[in-house]
Amino acid sequence: MLNKNAKWGMLIALNWVLILGSCKQELSGQNKNAQLATLQGNWVGQGHLFDKELNQKLGTIACEITIENDKVSGQIGEAKLMSTRVKQNASHFVVIGELDRDFDSRYPCGKRKIELLTPLTAAKQPDELDMDFHIKQNLLLDFSMFVGNVKLKRVNQ
Repeated sequence: MLNKNAKWGMLIALNWVLILGSCKQELSGQNKNAQLATLQGNWVGQGHLFDKELNQKLGTIACEITIENDKVSGQIGEAKLMSTRVKQNASHFVVIGELDRDFDSRYPCGKRKIELLTPLTAAKQPDELDMDFHIKQNLLLDFSMFVGNVKLKRVNQ
């Protein structure tokens, strides 16, 4: 029978294995532009947090995202996306960036890092985008990160 410390150690080790196993690779050159081409444009939607209590307290989160080549801009709640870069792992496009403020002024949390994850298969759906988001204190390990999802619709220009 394992003691409590051994169980925590195994859990932390398993998390590291999962993190290292899904290391992201930087997209590059023409391949990057070709893969992102179907995601180009303006997207809007209402997101939600997976934390039920916080979701009930704050309600939906307005999201606006613009993808131009490998540049991503937009807004998550009250916060604007800044300093973004696009990466790809085995199954997702990943946008990593910073927020200029808390995503909701009613819930000051100081978490200013964000990851937006879109399955590679989403690039085949022309007008809908299913995107998960992680709002974090740092980009490595933040066990108290906010995790949510937004279903985005393409906005005609």
